[in-house]
Amino acid sequence: MNSHHNKIENFTKFKENSKVLFQQLADNDENHQSFTSYPFRIAPGGREGGRNTKLIEVFYGKKAISGSMKENDGTTILKNAHGVTLSYLQLDNGDIMCTLYPAGSDNFKQLENFIILDYLTNTFQLEKKAKQHWKSFIAYMEYTAIDTSPKLWHKYKVWLLKHFKEVLYDNKVQEAQYKAFIKQLITYVMTVGLSGFLLIMFTFFYDSSKEQSNISNEKIQKYMSQLNNDFDDISNNIKVLIDIEKKLLSINQLIKDNLESQKAIENNNTKSLNNNFDNLSNNIQALIDIETKIKNQLMKGSAEKQKNIKDNRE
Repeated sequence: MNSHHNKIENFTKFKENSKVLFQQLADNDENHQSFTSYPFRIAPGGREGGRNTKLIEVFYGKKAISGSMKENDGTTILKNAHGVTLSYLQLDNGDIMCTLYPAGSDNFKQLENFIILDYLTNTFQLEKKAKQHWKSFIAYMEYTAIDTSPKLWHKYKVWLLKHFKEVLYDNKVQEAQYKAFIKQLITYVMTVGLSGFLLIMFTFFYDSSKEQSNISNEKIQKYMSQLNNDFDDISNNIKVLIDIEKKLLSINQLIKDNLESQKAIENNNTKSLNNNFDNLSNNIQALIDIETKIKNQLMKGSAEKQKNIKDNRE
């Protein structure tokens, strides 16, 4: 049962375990190692002293970058860059809103204020969802930080976030772009269909007033048949749009799975190369050891030979 009390309890447990959970995710992620210049922080209760009992923040903090600014009083202010923030906020109804805030600097910022990554009504899934959120967190860091080189997988992941999630621009929430696109198509289909319907009705009543006495049952059936066809067309178009949406989501999942598979293959190849280099290094070291032993034996043999010659002379 996902009652309000259970939601509060589940979030409290998640918050208590958040440091261990996210530190494990960071330690097991190779991409995380490339962000060592940014301080990595896990803050149950928020970064402002941990006083907010309904907030968890995971983020890459500030670092100084080249360049500085001088104030009128002569003081020098260093320029800073900051990383991405992953935030979990529990609302008053117990639900959890998960958001991503972009990286940037004093003079380089993204257009969006933040992305609403998830809205969790079932708080039993928090830990499972957090592992998925971590991947978006890393991809968004690679994409928005000023000194990173995002790969194709990272760019694709952020493209999905910006088109399939709600995004805040200029402090106004914009619904997912794919939903807006589907709504526009449906509106267009309904508008065109309604125009046809009104045109038929106008023609019908115009003819009715002009030649009311001459209208036959056959003509009425013709108009009704045309109306039914128009409504069938509208219904079929809506079904087609729904099918298109499902196919888009399926294609999206297939591409995502393929990219993750390629990433796994790339990681395996890297590990294999590292093992080969280690084996080669060990073999080279073994050859060096053998060479050293041979040299020592030759030197020892040469010394004994010289000693024997000297003894024979004496």
